[in-house]
Amino acid sequence: MACGPALAGLLQTNFKIYKLTFNQDTLPGWVMAFAWLIYLIWLWISFREPAQEKDEVNNVPQNSNAAENDALERGVVQPLLLKSVGDEQDNEGDQEGDGSEEAQEESRRPANSIVEAYRLLTPSVKVQLLIYFMLKYAMEVLLSESSVVTTYYFSWSTSTVAIFLACLGLTVLPVNILVGSYISNIFEDRQILLASEIMVCLGILLSFQVIIPYSVPQYVCSGLLMFVSAEVLEGVISIFRLFSSLRNIVGS
Repeated sequence: MACGPALAGLLQTNFKIYKLTFNQDTLPGWVMAFAWLIYLIWLWISFREPAQEKDEVNNVPQNSNAAENDALERGVVQPLLLKSVGDEQDNEGDQEGDGSEEAQEESRRPANSIVEAYRLLTPSVKVQLLIYFMLKYAMEVLLSESSVVTTYYFSWSTSTVAIFLACLGLTVLPVNILVGSYISNIFEDRQILLASEIMVCLGILLSFQVIIPYSVPQYVCSGLLMFVSAEVLEGVISIFRLFSSLRNIVGS
């Protein structure tokens, strides 16, 4: 996230080569085109097709006897045969318990509408989706309105706005490390969620002009508080979803 705004701040130039114009509007496209060209060349040079199983079988030393070759061929085919036999046994065992599993199969059927899909969600998942939507909404509002608000109140240039957004983006990695390594080991997830939501709310309230004149420190502090708190909130939700997935895998 920090690379985009920082790059936009560096591309505030205007020059012309023959009939090609390079300015703040065309340079991002040229940079992306050049980056993709470098990526395609690097992919074409460095990519190698992975070795196939047939190649591995063909690379057997020539001095091996026929018995070893037969054993190798049986070893390649044997897992499929064992799997098929096991599947047949499982199918025979499943036929006995079809009556008890019909209800489970009905519950696992895909939903036909958004309302049915919403009813299948547990209350905790609904709350997480709502929190995730609100934090993404707050972050996108902050990033989208930064150029408009700062130009109207503080007369910031595009480079200044780009530096501000780049500084916000540089906080993503330290905040995620702090949450994943320290905060999540000290406090419960619900406590971190509640504290992060309160801090995001405070950041939003501080961003309004109520009594005192709107100032740069007020905007910077409110934006930093709201962005960092939203990052903490997103990190906790990601960790919670990871542990929920692992719990489901272990349970199954």
